[in-house]
Amino acid sequence: MTGDTVYLEGPFGILRLVEMAFSIACIICAALITTTFRRNKESAANRSAVFSGSAFFVFVAVTALVWMTTMFVLFFFQLEPSARLMQPDLILCIIWAILYLVASIVEAIYTRNTHGRFGAQLAACIFGFATVIALLVNIYYLAR
Repeated sequence: MTGDTVYLEGPFGILRLVEMAFSIACIICAALITTTFRRNKESAANRSAVFSGSAFFVFVAVTALVWMTTMFVLFFFQLEPSARLMQPDLILCIIWAILYLVASIVEAIYTRNTHGRFGAQLAACIFGFATVIALLVNIYYLAR
């Protein structure tokens, strides 16, 4: 079973790899937030507020990474005809762009509320918004 190098070198493959890399960075940064809170003696109310925002962010990042990896494998190994996958991929890209935008905004609000004390939280926001941009570019290419 060999992979489709044309897909990998084209805009769809490159964008999917960039989206996956940004999602992995989001997951790592969000995991660092929970580790930092466990080491520091934060108030219970502050900890639960930040955890709830970060938990949603992690949920979006992990489930989006699973979807991106699945679509990458399907396209790269040509397990399904790519023409059949374009419409569902476009719809899911739109859904994930909206979810990532909401999750990044929530994370940015919690970053502001903690006065930017946690660099990982700010980095998670930046990577989240970068993923939204990559998804929007992917939507543009899929809709053409």
